[in-house]
Amino acid sequence: MGIARSSKRLKLRSESSARFERGIDPNGVGDHAERAMELLAEVADGRVAGDAVDDYPAPVVPVRIHVRTSKVNGVLGTQLGDTQILDALRPLGIEVDGGGDDITAAAPTFRPDLEREIDIVEEVARRIGFASIGRAVARPREQVGGLSHTQRDRRIVADALVGTGLSEAVTIPLVSPADLERAGAPRDRLVEAANPLRAEESVLRTRILPGLLRSVAHNQVRGLTDVGLFEMGRVFFALPAGAVLPEEPTHLAVALAGAVHRRPIEADRPIDAFDALDALRAVLDALEVASGRTEAADRPGFEPGRAAAVVVDDREIGVVGELDGALLRALELAPPVVGFELDLDRLLAARRRDRVFQPPSPYPPSTIDLAFVVAEDVAAGDVAATLRAAAGDLLEAVRLFDVFRSEALGDARKSLAFALRFRAPDHTLTDDEVGEIRRRCVDAVAHAHGAELRG
Repeated sequence: MGIARSSKRLKLRSESSARFERGIDPNGVGDHAERAMELLAEVADGRVAGDAVDDYPAPVVPVRIHVRTSKVNGVLGTQLGDTQILDALRPLGIEVDGGGDDITAAAPTFRPDLEREIDIVEEVARRIGFASIGRAVARPREQVGGLSHTQRDRRIVADALVGTGLSEAVTIPLVSPADLERAGAPRDRLVEAANPLRAEESVLRTRILPGLLRSVAHNQVRGLTDVGLFEMGRVFFALPAGAVLPEEPTHLAVALAGAVHRRPIEADRPIDAFDALDALRAVLDALEVASGRTEAADRPGFEPGRAAAVVVDDREIGVVGELDGALLRALELAPPVVGFELDLDRLLAARRRDRVFQPPSPYPPSTIDLAFVVAEDVAAGDVAATLRAAAGDLLEAVRLFDVFRSEALGDARKSLAFALRFRAPDHTLTDDEVGEIRRRCVDAVAHAHGAELRG
């Protein structure tokens, strides 16, 4: 290496440097000297003196390397015997002895590159020829690392929201206490920053929506009125005295503002709470949550009568709806703005649907429409759940397609109209079968919700 470095530093590449940088045989000096004297006597009429003087106080001993037959075959993928390995090495000047997994190879001093067992394996490969080594596919090993189950689920959530047209945002976790109060976020367990970047943003967030709404306002001020953002991140709650770190659950928040542009297919319209519900359903469907629903409920930070609690596995994990007008005015946001915020940890821990494949039926469907007059406080989702339970396995789809209110229906009454589609896997449904399912559905909704069938 010293010769190679010097040659490169001096920019002097010669035959001598190329030869000697690879190493020379220290035990070959005598032989080389004899050859030189022979040439001098032959071409220059030189005369050779008497006995040669050889001052070599510490002769270099050949390196002795332990070689195993099993190692040679394991690396090369061959079935070589001891004799074949020894015969391959001897012509190279390598003295070998022993057999099996106890072969001793003495590397000649003119081969300073032979130091380890794997070097001898390489020499065997060269001698027998690479054409003699068969091809083999490496055995798969157990994967190390990769994404955890929770990380994969978080990517599924992000992909689902991006698929609905939203953009992911990353906001700073420091917010204003006033923003938290206006958004109805918890303020009893705030974590205060000792040295905040801005005096007014002095606490760690307990909700993501206040900071996300600031980003929406930032876009609207710059003329981007149609905004759809989402963020997954941690919120922070102070622990009781003596605790070292705060609680840091992960939340998911979505904020939509502006208008839905549908021209020329249909008229453009402002964003409404149902657009936030569509984004929520996209997340629930992507995760294949087994039991997820919304229940009408008033929550701080949302317009009364235009919000709903998000319930998963019979436990409330968040709220969805239209944001409170007072909050929007404080942030100088143009209404309407809708969105939701969920406890993402609880959502990802929810039960999932069974992934059971069902071949599509080749038989035609049977569809019916049912309109029920119910009390104003009866949720359409509860009626749909009752219809699913009553219809049984033959129900393929149920969809709410109309909500009607009129004085003719009575005080605090409304009409909910559902389209139901039935299909059997093995035959075409008869009128009697469909009629029986219809009767069960009507009776179940009437009994469970005090509904009347509207003609």
